[in-house]
Amino acid sequence: MKIKLMSLVACGAVMAGLSMPALAGQGYPDKPVKIVLPYSPGTGLDAVMRPLAAAIERDLKQPVVVENRPGSNGVIGTQLAARSDPDGYTVLATTQSHYTNGMLYENLTYDPNEFVPVARFAVGQMIVVSGADTGIDSIPALMEKARKSPGKMSYASIGRGSSADMAGTLFNHLAQTRMLHVPYKDASQALIDTARGEVSVNFVAIAAASSQIKDGKLRPIAVTGAKRSQFFPDVPTIEEAGLTGYDVVVSYLILMPKGTPSAIAQKFADSVMRVADTDEFRKVLNGVGLEQRLEDSKDLSKDLPGELAQWRKIVELLQGGN
Repeated sequence: MKIKLMSLVACGAVMAGLSMPALAGQGYPDKPVKIVLPYSPGTGLDAVMRPLAAAIERDLKQPVVVENRPGSNGVIGTQLAARSDPDGYTVLATTQSHYTNGMLYENLTYDPNEFVPVARFAVGQMIVVSGADTGIDSIPALMEKARKSPGKMSYASIGRGSSADMAGTLFNHLAQTRMLHVPYKDASQALIDTARGEVSVNFVAIAAASSQIKDGKLRPIAVTGAKRSQFFPDVPTIEEAGLTGYDVVVSYLILMPKGTPSAIAQKFADSVMRVADTDEFRKVLNGVGLEQRLEDSKDLSKDLPGELAQWRKIVELLQGGN
């Protein structure tokens, strides 16, 4: 009888354990959800997350609030999310910089890889631009000038380790050039200086440069992804220009703190998939130069390791001085 009783208890414990993930998602959400955005208001991520959050709120029938916590290339807001209860009521909206920060900085108080992948909803190429009067009108022209004058040509970005810095680092490596990195605190000032020719080129978000390209102040040279952008279909990719293997895009991600039950993560992901796969939200993305790419928690978990391996290679180039 004792053995039988122990078996029944063990069986009950196993069944309870098996049912916990399913039970965790039942009734979620039953209170407001906070989306921490570790960048400033007015950024591309902020511009798309606010309408996305409003749509998720309507879908889940609970308030969804976006809270900007900028600082240290996303570290400040991410720390806040990492310290939150893993119950699905604190969500982190970020980019792949979340992971590259962990590769670049040793003193983080959290492990970026321990966050639960929830969804990817968009990707964004950068566009390489030069001042209209610089004479740099193509990638071959840029490479020729940079090779003739090592260390004299330059590229702008919004800081070390930023997506633009990564893009410039990979370019230097594949093109065998030595363009100098010029970091800016203000992205708009970087564009002004690029238009003036004070920096040679700028790797910048498409939406940020569009108006100055249309005004003729900036010249589009190439886009950084593996295929041409729908927003500038006549502008070639860097790979088309001869740099085989060049492909740099920014991913827009939703994550949750370590320990969040998978059923909750998937339920939130399902909502994101429903509301993001609409013409209304695609118009929002197009308005800031982004392209839709939808992946739920399961698909994102499968794809991330390979992508992060590629980013790690660029980080190693950056740390090694190209």
